[in-house]
Amino acid sequence: MFLYTCRHFYIINMENFFNYTRLDLAKFLKESFELPKFRADQLYKWVYARGITDFSLMTDIKKETREIFACTFSFPDLTLETRLISNDGSRKYLFKLKDDSLIESVFIKQEKRNTICVSSQVGCAMGCAFCQTGKLGFKRNLEVSEIIGQVRYLLNDAGTFDEEFTNIVFMGMGEPFLNYDNVVKAIKILNDEYGFAFSQRKITVSTCGIIPRIKEFFETEVPASLAVSLNSTTSEQRDVLMPINKKYPLADYELMPNMAIVDCDMMMNAPKGLTSASGIDALVHALEAYVSVMASEFTNGLALEAIRLVFKYLPQAYNEGTTNNGLTDAVDVARHIAVDEEVIAEALVEIDARIDNIGGARADLDARITAIEEALK
Repeated sequence: MFLYTCRHFYIINMENFFNYTRLDLAKFLKESFELPKFRADQLYKWVYARGITDFSLMTDIKKETREIFACTFSFPDLTLETRLISNDGSRKYLFKLKDDSLIESVFIKQEKRNTICVSSQVGCAMGCAFCQTGKLGFKRNLEVSEIIGQVRYLLNDAGTFDEEFTNIVFMGMGEPFLNYDNVVKAIKILNDEYGFAFSQRKITVSTCGIIPRIKEFFETEVPASLAVSLNSTTSEQRDVLMPINKKYPLADYELMPNMAIVDCDMMMNAPKGLTSASGIDALVHALEAYVSVMASEFTNGLALEAIRLVFKYLPQAYNEGTTNNGLTDAVDVARHIAVDEEVIAEALVEIDARIDNIGGARADLDARITAIEEALK
């Protein structure tokens, strides 16, 4: 809130720019100052595309409008408390927020790409047996700006290492779907062509299974992929590991055959006793149902067969515990079959993107498996 008096503002609280999607920004500027929509576009380009927050440098915006902006918006950064660097170059960041709360983000170095993992809440209320964050309890949801702040900081810091990242996963502290509105707004900023311009295939939200929000996520076409942490193929085991299963049991996922990703790396690499033949069959069936939905988007018959060929390897791969290799081999075969078909190439890009997203959580798998084994002792 603030009072506008031409060149002089009586400022009560400045607006944190990073809380605004471009649509929200345009609405705010229109209602507060009767400014046209393109001013929001200009401001987004300067801040996100060019990294400029000094309004005096925004030379394609008239001076009077820049004065309004300068007295309206702030661009606060997160405060870094600690940065730890592992032997492989992966980095963990501990940030202090304005209320002295602490959150973590991670830069994960991988062979073919780099991924960042961001938090969505301070603490977590889900109480999963294998999760350290859950032991902290829940404190509050992160603001949109605090989610975006993690991305901005890691993006700038990556530059000091002459690195970049292509993938973003919401797999840090908290349950993203219990901070749904702010997470979706952050995703829209990350995906916005005038914002960070990340492809929706490169943004993944991980949830422990808040089914009403999962349905809303698909129905409203949020520009991101979805990962669901199952951690078990039976409801009995999942009840122990993830209390949310008592409210939203495993069987409910059968109602959603178009689910984009399940946490199948965890399924494949889980210790003996955490999976069952019937559970694996059910997961394979669900994936095949999803593939059918995805494949129906392609009219070319060869493209459809190429997609089916990839997922033909799923049952065997599950049994052998080598799903990622099986999928990769299948993609290579499918690509060889249809190398000259443009539409098949598009289908294979889609498949590659989904494999990337599935593999995106691999850096965290070993720790999670160990935690599960300890929880079941």
